[in-house]
Amino acid sequence: MEFDKWIHFCRKQGKTTEEVKHFYDKCSTQYDELHRTRYRWNGPKVAAEGLATVIPDREVKILDCGAGTGLAGEELHNLGYRNIDALDLSKDMLSQASAKGVYTKLICSKLTDENIDELNPDDYDGIICSGAFIPGHLDDRCLIEMVRVVKPGGVICISMHAGSIDVLEGPTLTSLLNDKTIEQIHKTRFENYVMDDEGYFVAYKVTKK
Repeated sequence: MEFDKWIHFCRKQGKTTEEVKHFYDKCSTQYDELHRTRYRWNGPKVAAEGLATVIPDREVKILDCGAGTGLAGEELHNLGYRNIDALDLSKDMLSQASAKGVYTKLICSKLTDENIDELNPDDYDGIICSGAFIPGHLDDRCLIEMVRVVKPGGVICISMHAGSIDVLEGPTLTSLLNDKTIEQIHKTRFENYVMDDEGYFVAYKVTKK
């Protein structure tokens, strides 16, 4: 898959859930090679290293949202984290993630603002999410479910393309910040998120329910 076609899909507005699922099911077996070698995607590494700075305890329980083939989970595993669950819409992407042997549990579900039955409240010490906040994928409404499953004091860590920051910084995020449900503890713009494009690493601490 050519990079321009990938970017076109990522930026396309109005994608349906089935369209997104089919796209990732179809490219699951070539996803790692494309993103590691051809696209030079550094988002998972930045997200994992960022999480390690705000949650240094390696015994914590982490949920990887939009886990895909498990690149972020693999980076966390390399840093010593062993209790990681994966959540993704695509069963075929999760199959690739499972083969890496870094996840405790795999959950195939769409992440929205609604409760996911397989996820319990206050069950995780932190969340990692790399590359999923783009049009037609995740948006700021997903933070509602993220907050529900993270313990008070836990942290939500996100790496994303700089050009998609408005997908994250919407009205739901503003509301959560204003009522002090979460607190932004980190926001850094960095180079070479993917190819020569810049990205953001942001982190939010869950302060109350």
